[in-house]
Amino acid sequence: MTPLFKRLGFLLVLAGIWMAPAMADAPHVVQTCGSAGTLGATYNGTWYCNLNNTTSGNTIIVTVAGDTTTVVPTATESLTCPAGAVQVVSIYRIYTCYVATASGHSAFNISVAASGGTGQGILMLTAEEIQGLGAIDSSASSGSATTPGSITTSANNEWVHMGCWINGTALQAGSPFTQINEAQNSAGTNIWNVTAQTVVGTAGAQSVPCTNTSSFFGGITMVAFAESSPVTPTVHIVQQCTASDADPSTACNLYNVSNGNKILYVGSLQYGVPPVVGTTCTTNGGGVTCQCPSSSQATGTYALPQGSTNITTAACYYDLTSNYTTFTVGQTCSSCTSHSFVAMEVAGLATGVDAPSEAAAAATTVNYTTAQANEWTLCGTADFGASPANAMVIGNSFLPAGATFYPNNSRGAGQLSQITALKKTVSSGSNTCSYTQTGSTNPQIVTFSILPLPSTARSHGAIL
Repeated sequence: MTPLFKRLGFLLVLAGIWMAPAMADAPHVVQTCGSAGTLGATYNGTWYCNLNNTTSGNTIIVTVAGDTTTVVPTATESLTCPAGAVQVVSIYRIYTCYVATASGHSAFNISVAASGGTGQGILMLTAEEIQGLGAIDSSASSGSATTPGSITTSANNEWVHMGCWINGTALQAGSPFTQINEAQNSAGTNIWNVTAQTVVGTAGAQSVPCTNTSSFFGGITMVAFAESSPVTPTVHIVQQCTASDADPSTACNLYNVSNGNKILYVGSLQYGVPPVVGTTCTTNGGGVTCQCPSSSQATGTYALPQGSTNITTAACYYDLTSNYTTFTVGQTCSSCTSHSFVAMEVAGLATGVDAPSEAAAAATTVNYTTAQANEWTLCGTADFGASPANAMVIGNSFLPAGATFYPNNSRGAGQLSQITALKKTVSSGSNTCSYTQTGSTNPQIVTFSILPLPSTARSHGAIL
């Protein structure tokens, strides 16, 4: 991990106690939501994104793109979309919007509906709750139809956010930006989007690169904020990625992963015959085997017009023993027909999992048993609901760490929604993870827990 990565840390703030030693002060990501969805009838409808238990004073940043006249999002508190942070390329447009929240919300809801024009509709939606930001630099917001873009900050040590998308084959944030989220939406459309952040030490013009191998570049939007410097603790999410339906080759990418950190992810696969999911993760050093405990997998049978099929959802992990420039989470199989992933790199967790905590159910609720207090728990959900993405809401004080959905209209299988979430399970013994979704038809939920690395607890606040 680079020194800048260590300074920035991408975090989730979860109920519990602070873990020491803490990292350097810096703004950090509390939680994220988004819609990495393949296109079909749903992309011309409304996309949703839900954040849970948001904190008053935190900043929520929303990035949205589409190829219609208007794709500006609405939310529980009114969003501001700076005029500079809009980029239009041909019929496509990308916006970055934000709100410094005036109060906390058990559910902070974001939605965006395509309107106007005759294009495909919505192409991306990502929202991030950020702790540690001050006022926006109102003169710095900008957009670019080419990469690298440029933003001119008016003060030293400002925090810069980038949103970027393409219709192509690959996309990542260029140095010195560090990835918050990468999303791949496919089924022949190959829409990629990425959000990223950096802190710039000196005021003035800053280069904002977004590297890609596409002949069509969708655009970049950039905003900058002052810092208010909260403490970054040991256990935190470094980055995440999502992917939805490239049939057997669906994958998502994590960049510059670090020895000693842990890869966590949840994947959903469609098979004619349900397997125990085994996953080969790919690195720039070759293939490695990610671990998918059989007790943390759930399978359901789904009725399709052309016959029934099976969806298996699995919670998986990999303990990094080397640094890798690129770590790709994907599943190699000849019989799977659709699947999606949410993956993340997490710092500060011990190797392996607490085996008795492994659990799964073909239901909206699952109970899991932790051997010790203060274990970190991964909970993943999947369901074919009757409504679009992120009508699914995670419960039990878990905070979402990524979401994806797949309309699956060509196969007539409804809309596969998936959420991956984390929290510190404070009490040992029996605990619960659950979710709700309007029109739930085929629920699945999977979980396991992991010990944090040895540390000294501080009796204070609540930060992952």
